[in-house]
Amino acid sequence: MLCGILSKPEAPTTKCALLCHGLTGIGKAGEVFEELAPQLAAAGIASFRFDFRAHGESEGTYNDITLSGEKRDIEAAAEFMRSMNYRTFGIVAASFAAGPVCLFMRENPGVAKAVVFWNPVLEYRWVFESTLVWPRTNFGSEAMGRLRRQGYTEVGKYKLKIGQGFVNEMNWIRPLEFSQNFPSAALFVHGDKDATVPHDHSQRYIKFFKDSRLETVAGADHGFHDSLASSERAIAITKTFLLEKL
Repeated sequence: MLCGILSKPEAPTTKCALLCHGLTGIGKAGEVFEELAPQLAAAGIASFRFDFRAHGESEGTYNDITLSGEKRDIEAAAEFMRSMNYRTFGIVAASFAAGPVCLFMRENPGVAKAVVFWNPVLEYRWVFESTLVWPRTNFGSEAMGRLRRQGYTEVGKYKLKIGQGFVNEMNWIRPLEFSQNFPSAALFVHGDKDATVPHDHSQRYIKFFKDSRLETVAGADHGFHDSLASSERAIAITKTFLLEKL
C-alpha cells in the first residue's frame, strides 16, 4: 500500500500534479514538495505527493524497489487521483524519479500534459562510472561488492536499502531512448552548483526531448535544499510552467 498526501485548492478543480521523489530513503519528505504543494494549491492545482514502495510510510522491502515497480506506483497514484475526479495531470519528477516517469509516460502517453524534471538522473551508466562522490559512494565498485555479498546496498544519508533487482534494471533500462517520442512538454530545472548530478546533464538532455527547455537555478545544489532562495526559485519556475501547460 502506498502512502501519500493530497493537497487541494479551496475551489474545485480537475487539475493536479503528481509529485515523485528521488532515492531519499524518507520518501516525499526528502524533497521540497512540502513547500511546493501549498503554492500549487493557492494557484488552483491540486497535488499528490506520495512515497514510492519501501520508502517513507509506504509498505514494502528493499527487494520491492525497482524502476519498473516505481512506474507502477505512479500508475497507481494517477488512478487514485482519477478516482477523485482529477482529469488534467502534470508530474514533477525529482532526481531518480525521472527514469520511472519516462517509463510511465511511454506506457501511458495520454495521461500527463506536462512533466517537470528536477535535477534528473536519466543515464544510469554514468551513475556506475562517475567519479563524483555521491554516485561513487552509492553505486561504485565497493557498493556493488556489498550488494553481491549481502543482497543489498545502502544509498544516501538515510541508508535506503536497494537490492539486485533495482541495479539489474539500471543496467538495461535507458530512459533517454524514450525521449524523442515523449508525449508532453518537458521542463528541466537544475541548479548550476549541483554536486550530485551535474548541471550539464540537463543541458544535454533537452536536446533529446522535442518539446523541452531548461531553467537554471543559480547557485543551487542538488534538490534545492541549500538555501531558501534556491527552493523558492525552483518552486516558482515549476508553478509557472504547470499553470501554463495544464
